[in-house]
Amino acid sequence: HGRETVLGWEPHGDGVRVTTDRAVYTADALVFTAGSWNSQLMPWLHGLATPELQVLIWMQPERPEYFRLDNFPVFNCLVDEGRFYGFPVFGVPGFKFGKYHHFEEQGRPHEIKRGPLREDEEMLRDFAARYFPHATGPTMTLKECMFTNAPDGHFIVDLHPDLPQVSFASACSGHGYKFASVIGEILADLAERRQSRHDISLFALSRFGGRPSKIHREKLELIERGLPAGEGHPGYGSGKRQLSMGNGQRSIVNGRSGEYGSAWEDTADPRYWQAGDVTPFW
Repeated sequence: HGRETVLGWEPHGDGVRVTTDRAVYTADALVFTAGSWNSQLMPWLHGLATPELQVLIWMQPERPEYFRLDNFPVFNCLVDEGRFYGFPVFGVPGFKFGKYHHFEEQGRPHEIKRGPLREDEEMLRDFAARYFPHATGPTMTLKECMFTNAPDGHFIVDLHPDLPQVSFASACSGHGYKFASVIGEILADLAERRQSRHDISLFALSRFGGRPSKIHREKLELIERGLPAGEGHPGYGSGKRQLSMGNGQRSIVNGRSGEYGSAWEDTADPRYWQAGDVTPFW
């Protein structure tokens, strides 16, 4: 079912029903692995799975032998300019590296994609000039991608708190690919057994203190009366009972109070969250 846009999904008996721009599907279980689009499909991840733009550079080393696989490691280094990561030359020509959080451009996936800019190249080349001076040949290519970050940098892999037939993996925070095989096993377990053979307590949604809110009373009343309930959310079909999250808190990172109706309880670490100025709707 490639190249289909998901328009909405909803519980359907003990299973689920998914509506796309091509068809309507029903199934016993639903697994979400939509990457940076996860929070648009799953309201309970708003504020938890935050897409962020990354830009990677490939540079032609002036001393290629220094950057061969047998001489150069995969690296992750914290320096004055931030945290950078990179790889030896392997498979694709060029010394590849990037910076975690790059320019801290966060938002919805379709809003933050912009194409590489001169500022991206200058920042990355400045890093190479200072720390890898033998790598500073011509820029071979620049490419952008998106990380989806959780506040603590770990994965979020769990069942929906109220719908055990719905499971998800999100916010791999830029390092999910190398764990794809075991995450696949975990998701298969959750879909089939509602629990995993692996200990995934570290990745539980509940570690953030978030919880699904009560259904917004005013919208519920409108829906039950058969009246429009305002703009629908792609997470659930427009005009349906919507499970959403909201407790009037905001992210210090983007300062957007109550955006998307994000649901959070207070955390022990004030770096991440503080009370917002919106009224909870549950």
